[in-house]
Amino acid sequence: MTLAALLASAALAGVVELGPASVWLRPGESSAVVESLHAECANEGEDRAGCLLAFMRRAGALPQAVDAARRIGEGKGEPEGWLGTFIEAGRVDFGYA
Repeated sequence: MTLAALLASAALAGVVELGPASVWLRPGESSAVVESLHAECANEGEDRAGCLLAFMRRAGALPQAVDAARRIGEGKGEPEGWLGTFIEAGRVDFGYA
């Protein structure tokens, strides 16, 4: 597949760009918030995804960060984390969840 075809495919699939606004709680930024998150969402069972996203909103996460968390687990039924680092590197950037 050519790069042009790959990019066209991504556009058709609804791929959304991530950026610095997609980051929530950088590594080591706030362990107290993470502890509260675990305490609040640990027993949510089937709705852990909803709990994580609602918690992020209440904790002041930007809409882009909440959307990134939702996308991290997309297709698996629930978010598995959030974007903690975003590094702009030119044409292809890097993110760590």
